Amino acid sequence: MKGFDPEYTSIPDYILKSTMRIWEERGVGRIRDFYSADNIVRTAMGLTEGIDAVIAATNETLHQFPDRRLLGEDVIWTGDDATGEYYSSHRIVSPMHHDGNGMFGPPTGLPVKARTIADTVLRNEKVCEEWLVRDHGAIIRQIGGDVAEFAAQSVAAAVDRGRKPDVFTPDVDIAGSYVTPVETSEHARMYAATLEAIWQSNLAVANANYNEAVALELPGGFTESGKTAGTKFWMSLISAVPDAQFSVDHLIGRDDPGRPLRVAARWSVQGTHDGAGAFGDASGAPIYILGISHAEVIDGQIAREWVLIDELAIHRQICLFKG
Repeated sequence: MKGFDPEYTSIPDYILKSTMRIWEERGVGRIRDFYSADNIVRTAMGLTEGIDAVIAATNETLHQFPDRRLLGEDVIWTGDDATGEYYSSHRIVSPMHHDGNGMFGPPTGLPVKARTIADTVLRNEKVCEEWLVRDHGAIIRQIGGDVAEFAAQSVAAAVDRGRKPDVFTPDVDIAGSYVTPVETSEHARMYAATLEAIWQSNLAVANANYNEAVALELPGGFTESGKTAGTKFWMSLISAVPDAQFSVDHLIGRDDPGRPLRVAARWSVQGTHDGAGAFGDASGAPIYILGISHAEVIDGQIAREWVLIDELAIHRQICLFKG
């Protein structure tokens, strides 16, 4: 790989080893080895620039969840040695205990398991840009909280401290140097077309492209089975944002030996919370949803799907609109 130490045999090998060295081995200071000095990190909860912000966020997380693990379920990637620029989508599941004070309140000692998907731009063995979606809704539910109530409390607490609560929307984004390539693989384009059709309320396409027994891992830590459950999930989002403008912002298709066809899609939704659905009664709030999905395609149909959005971030946007 151009610009990478020969120790790393592939992009997945680099991603898994660097994650292990930072998190599993608690080498938080090694973030300086793996992130560029001017990196941009976009999460649904806000945008940061530079290494110090990444280190601070990592330390804060480990204070709250000292035994947190990052188990890499998959790395779906694209790029080539000609440009020396690569893009990875890393799906992680983290078992942990809520043993420290922080954004989730006083420690409960309760066991928690939650997913994260991190999309990263890599050059010269460094993360230059990142889009990160954490399943905060799953964490809040497992420690006994309600996501909407938690959002209201966190917004109020920030305001009391004289701070404007952070959220990520296109208005606060800054331009990076990564140019999104066009993905041509048939299975990736099928998945993207399926998502686009769903957001246009064309559920016939979804019905045709999902396997009857599709295995679903959904936001909030929910595991479901079957296309009916999938349709119910997507409809809860669509009904909440009836004027949604949906966009597939990045797409990767992989066809690796011994593996199902795999897809990683980063997508976004802009619209108005004008309907009942996933986020409670209509509020009229303008909202932005940052989503990342992974899927496995077998015999031309979606057989497994992992979807992540950050419910907490969306509820915070609604709370800020309400005032």
